[in-house]
Amino acid sequence: GGTKHHLTLCFFYFGTSPCVRGVRGVSSILHSSLKAICVTSVNNLIKINIMAKFEYVFFFLFRTRLPTQDGKLLEEPKSLSFDKNKQTFQQNGIPVDGDKRLFLKTAPPNSTDWKQDLATGRQEICQFYAQHFASEEEAQHYCQQALFGVALLILDDGVSVDHHSVLATVNGSEVPFIKTDEVLFRIGNLDNSTVLYRFKSNTNNLCLSFADEALLTPFEPGEFSPNSVFLVCGFSYGTLDHDAVETLLVDSKPVPLLAVVFARLIMGQWQFERINEEARLLRSWLQPKINQYSHYAKNAVIPECSRTVTLENQLQDMQSYQNDARFLLTRLDGALQTLDINADNLATRLEKIRVAQADWQISFQEETEKVQWLGDKKSVYHEPLLEIFHSNIKRLQDHKVYLQQQFDYLVGLQEKWRLYLGKRQSLSNEHLNTVISLLIILLAGGSASFTINRGAFGLGIENQIVLWIVITIAVVPVIWHFSSKLFKFVYCIFQRLKR
Repeated sequence: GGTKHHLTLCFFYFGTSPCVRGVRGVSSILHSSLKAICVTSVNNLIKINIMAKFEYVFFFLFRTRLPTQDGKLLEEPKSLSFDKNKQTFQQNGIPVDGDKRLFLKTAPPNSTDWKQDLATGRQEICQFYAQHFASEEEAQHYCQQALFGVALLILDDGVSVDHHSVLATVNGSEVPFIKTDEVLFRIGNLDNSTVLYRFKSNTNNLCLSFADEALLTPFEPGEFSPNSVFLVCGFSYGTLDHDAVETLLVDSKPVPLLAVVFARLIMGQWQFERINEEARLLRSWLQPKINQYSHYAKNAVIPECSRTVTLENQLQDMQSYQNDARFLLTRLDGALQTLDINADNLATRLEKIRVAQADWQISFQEETEKVQWLGDKKSVYHEPLLEIFHSNIKRLQDHKVYLQQQFDYLVGLQEKWRLYLGKRQSLSNEHLNTVISLLIILLAGGSASFTINRGAFGLGIENQIVLWIVITIAVVPVIWHFSSKLFKFVYCIFQRLKR
C-alpha cells in the first residue's frame, strides 16, 4: 500500500458454473462468478469486501453508409437489409434511423479482460460483414471507417456499482473510468430500484483503436478520420426481478430501451468529440498567429520595414487560416443542429417507452412528468440523459463564439495588410510615372541639345539654359525619392539591430 503500516492480502475464487439467469434475446452474456475477498490491515483494522457478480455487454454502433475523402460513398452490402423481423442484437444488429446498425456483443463466460473481449466482439462483427463483402479486406476497412463507437455496460447483480472501475490503456498508461453520481435513468422507486450510472475518466478527446486488444488513442483531426468514441456505464439490478428488468432493457418493443439510450449517446458523443477536438486544435493554432500579426499591426515599423513579398505571404497565411475557420464554423453549425435533433429524438423515444411501460416506474429525469427536449431552456428542470446533450451543445457554442471572434479579427488584420500593400503599390506607380517622365524629358533635352549645337532651330545659349533648368527641376523629385528610400533602408536596419 505504499507504507510499512499498510498490508493488503487478496484471495480470488473463480466459480465453476455461470449464473443461471440470462438476458432474454441474448444467448451468451457473460455470467462470471468472480468473487474477491480482500483482507486489508491498516493499524490492526481489518475490512472484508465481497465483490458482487457482474457481466460485460458491448454495444457497437455502425454507419451503413458514409462519404469518403475521395468523394465516393462507402456503403454496407445490399444483401444486408433492414428487415426488423430478422434483425437481432447478436447476429445481424438492429436498425437505427435507417442508416445505422447497432450490435450487441457479450464477453465469454468467466472472462474479466474487457479490452480483449471488446476487440474480439469487433472482430466477430467484421467476420459477419466479410460474409457479405467481396473480401475480408473490404470488410475490415469498412469496420474501421464505419464504426461510430462502443458503449461498455457493466451489469451488476447487486444494489450498487461503486466498486467497479474500468482501466483503459492510453499511450502505455492505465487510465481509469470511475463511476460518477450521474444517474442516467432509474427503474422503480428510490428505496427499490435499478439504476444506470455513467462512468467517466479525467482524460478527454480519446478514440478507440484496435490491435490485439482495445486501446484509447488521441483523436485524429480531419472530417474523414475514423474516430470511434468509447462510453462506459454501469447498471445495478438492485432487488427488483432480474428477468422482468432484462425484458424491459433488451426486449421492449418497438425498440429495446438500451438500444435507444446507447445509440443516441454514442451518436451524440461522436458528433461532439470530433468537432470539439478540431475546434480546440484550430483555436490553439489561430491564437498565436493572431497575436503575432496583432503585434505587427501595433508596431508600425514592422510592416513599413517588411519586404513586399513578406507582406504578401503573410496575407496568404492569414487567408488560409480564415478559410479553415470559416469551414469549421460551418461544420459547427451542422454539429449543433445534429445534436439538437438527436436530443429531441431521444426525448421522444424515451417518452414513448415510458408511456408504453406504464407498469414500471421509469424515471429518465427529475421534477417533470414527461420526457421532453427543451433546447436552451434546460433550466426548467434537470434531465440527466438529455443534460449530456445540453453540456455538449454549450461547449460547441463556446467554440463557435470564440472562433467567430478570431475569424472577424483575421478579417480586420487582412484589411490592414491590404492597405499596406495598396499604399506601396500607389507609391510604386507614382515613382514609375516620375521615372518615365524623367526619361522623356532627358531624351527631349538630349535631342534639343544635339539640334541646338547643330543650329537646326537657331536656339541661343539662353534657351539651352532654360531647358536644363527645367530638366533639373524634374530630376529633383527622383533624387528625393531615392534619398528617402536610402534613409528608410538605413532606418530599418537600425530598428532590426535594436530589436
